Amino acid sequence: MKGKNSKLMKVTVTQTMMLWAAVLALTVLRLAVATSGSFTESEAFLSVCATHPAGAYIEGPAGVPLFLTLCKLLGCSGLFFLRYIGPLAVLILSWCIWWIGRRITPHRPAVALWSVLVLNLLPSVNLASLVMDGAAVTATMILLAIVAGWSAAAQTSKNSKGLAPWALFGVALAAGTQFWQMIGLLLPIAIVFLSVNLGVKALPWRSILITLFLLILGWIPSLAWNARHDWIQFSSVAHGFDFVQIGTWTLSLGLIVTTVPWSPLC
Repeated sequence: MKGKNSKLMKVTVTQTMMLWAAVLALTVLRLAVATSGSFTESEAFLSVCATHPAGAYIEGPAGVPLFLTLCKLLGCSGLFFLRYIGPLAVLILSWCIWWIGRRITPHRPAVALWSVLVLNLLPSVNLASLVMDGAAVTATMILLAIVAGWSAAAQTSKNSKGLAPWALFGVALAAGTQFWQMIGLLLPIAIVFLSVNLGVKALPWRSILITLFLLILGWIPSLAWNARHDWIQFSSVAHGFDFVQIGTWTLSLGLIVTTVPWSPLC
């Protein structure tokens, strides 16, 4: 039995290495294709917004423009560096899907591997990786927050009293709300999950309050900007930074990239 398990582990490690070699090769290919093009309308608009930092914009949260502002301050400006962001974000997104897949089906590692492969073959993901409209970054931030929340809930389920996992979850939510404001819903989802599994009395309320405090700090810039501008961001007078037109529907490419890869895990 031990020999069989050892052989199975070696096969899994080999498959994992082959998968990530393929993902890295795809990342290099995406970088080559992305950096050979020219500015798109959405990239030019985001670059203009990045020169005028604000708490939010009519088109959505300020995360992507502020991220581009930070890149410019670090000396990473121009189309070449701009197009690097999408492929690298998808690489991190692939790791998130792999991490979550391993937790959902711990005894079937092939599910996580296939999920990553499917993710990298999806047209929506490849579109988001080749043009910097914020979709890949938004999807990655949402998945990173899910990973952080999952880790915090798992640590609590193991009777761990540490504050660090929940503080990290709070930081992930505070950063993520700069890209998708509804990301704060992950906190009550985590609370409900723990309540069902451990009971309300076992909830780490001090840790949860720290997470909530950090989330509120992340919401402040957007809410303050909207309060000064008659909540215009919520009136749907402008499309989002990463909008795509599908028939008569106007959808966020970032949310599409976030939701579609989950199908292999269901």
